[in-house]
Amino acid sequence: MMVALNSLLFWGEPQSVSGIQDLGGWCGDLLTAINDAHRQIKKYVSFYDSLSAVVGKDKSFGPEDLIDDMDAINLYSSIRTENNLPDDATPSSVITEYYSEHGNEQRANSYLNNRFNGSLDTLSSDTKILLSGGTGSWGQAYSIALAAFKKFKAPYDYSSSEAADVVKVYQNVINSYL
Repeated sequence: MMVALNSLLFWGEPQSVSGIQDLGGWCGDLLTAINDAHRQIKKYVSFYDSLSAVVGKDKSFGPEDLIDDMDAINLYSSIRTENNLPDDATPSSVITEYYSEHGNEQRANSYLNNRFNGSLDTLSSDTKILLSGGTGSWGQAYSIALAAFKKFKAPYDYSSSEAADVVKVYQNVINSYL
């Protein structure tokens, strides 16, 4: 959670669907899950089935990571929009308050609202664009960051049909928390 939150605090919220900061959270975890799905694909009928066994379930992108990514986006949104933080507010107190008020369903709904304008269609569209290299004002920088991430952290490449599977699996997982 702290890596994803730090990425958001450093880069700010995504200016477009080409947010480099997404690589520090949910998108980076999806890329890692793609690698794990490729490694274990012989156990499954399809890449989709292999990926479904990983996203939100396996150690590389397990439930804790999924919730951590949601929490990072939600905490960042709270910090960014909170104008009336008490003078004695600390990161610890903001985080403690957040965790005392958010169950998994509320986390997922807040995540969907804070990152994807409340839309599973936007989640799908943004995921597809990010997996294909990004667009928009940050597109070139994102493409470079994505290539570096893949080189060092996620060496398995993926086809456009596999990227479509990733989009479906991720949307299904997030939807299951709503």
